[in-house]
Amino acid sequence: MTKKSDFAILPVGGSFEMDYINTDGISSRRIIDVRAFALDSDGYIRAFCHARKMVRTFKYSGIIGLVDLETGEVVKPEHFLRHLKARYDRAPERQMDFFVREMKPIVDVLVYIAYCDGRYAPSEQRYIAQWLTDKSEMGNDFLAYALGVMKSWPVPDSMDFSFAVRAINQRFPEWRDSILEYARNVAKADRKVTDEETNQLEKLERLFGI
Repeated sequence: MTKKSDFAILPVGGSFEMDYINTDGISSRRIIDVRAFALDSDGYIRAFCHARKMVRTFKYSGIIGLVDLETGEVVKPEHFLRHLKARYDRAPERQMDFFVREMKPIVDVLVYIAYCDGRYAPSEQRYIAQWLTDKSEMGNDFLAYALGVMKSWPVPDSMDFSFAVRAINQRFPEWRDSILEYARNVAKADRKVTDEETNQLEKLERLFGI
């Protein structure tokens, strides 16, 4: 299954006054609160637009003027990506991203079990997010952030699942019993364990050699 990099879009905060030209060539000045940014210089930011009262995307190429409203600094448009990256590097959320990246095989297994019946219930997402905050020892202050990560997590297919299990067997063999228990709890999180979830849990147990 072809999918974008899990970390192509990074979370970041910041309020800016922005001069922007849209695809129709219409220019405007607006106040935005940045929520996330693409690492690709040909990409975009995702931000809450105060004029439209909604979250929108804005291409870097359309930005012609910027002022950081928190510092008063005038930011050159061509330096905006670097400016956002520096903010991200200082943000505590970055540590959670590092942890999630390290735990990706485990998260893939948990999401696969949650989704194998065709539903990825909010209660299942919350269970995995809570696991991330507990395991990372970053605390419940990061639960909302972890939940956002899980809501947008790419859905693994059967090949991703098999690859993730192999990675766990190689990198985290001492965690296999615990991961199987986490997977069972994910399946129970929506208060209904389906036949498909039961089958996949049995498969996971076999692949783990438990």
